[in-house]
Amino acid sequence: MDFTEIITLLKKASLYDIYRITDALKNEMEDPEKITALRQCFAVGSTVSYFNGRRNSLSQGVVLQKNLKKIVIRDLQDNEEWNVPYFMINLTQKDSTIRAQPQEKLTKNHLKINDCVGFNYDGKQYIGNVDRLNHKTVTLTTRENKCYRISYGMLFKFIDGEIYTSSIGNEYRGKIIEHD
Repeated sequence: MDFTEIITLLKKASLYDIYRITDALKNEMEDPEKITALRQCFAVGSTVSYFNGRRNSLSQGVVLQKNLKKIVIRDLQDNEEWNVPYFMINLTQKDSTIRAQPQEKLTKNHLKINDCVGFNYDGKQYIGNVDRLNHKTVTLTTRENKCYRISYGMLFKFIDGEIYTSSIGNEYRGKIIEHD
């Protein structure tokens, strides 16, 4: 399933259309037969991939407990325990990345924590890593260890290029840039 294509279609939908789709999706996500089938695919102690909405990316975790509608997972990156609904589990390792189309402004859907992005201000280009995805802005730390809150529309993604690590441990990739 191409998540980018679905988001493109949803951008054209009315609010009522989106509401109706959301209601239908909720019913599918809570389908007891689908949950039962999914529960049988892994055991307590298994490592599973799940979508972490806070990071807007896939995370790995160890299953600590299986409950009726949710499981308890210990995240392997931050070692925190989370109650995760079954519909957030990605057993098939599907790519969940939503890519910006050419000439499209970036949104919260296109970025995840630690992505390398840039923005231009007063004729100067700033490069940094995403620390937090806010509703209308991104909080990022630049190569100079300065923090900024920048609206999504002002950002562009860095791809490929050389790698360098800042003094606070963030990794940066540079040189080839996706522009609007």
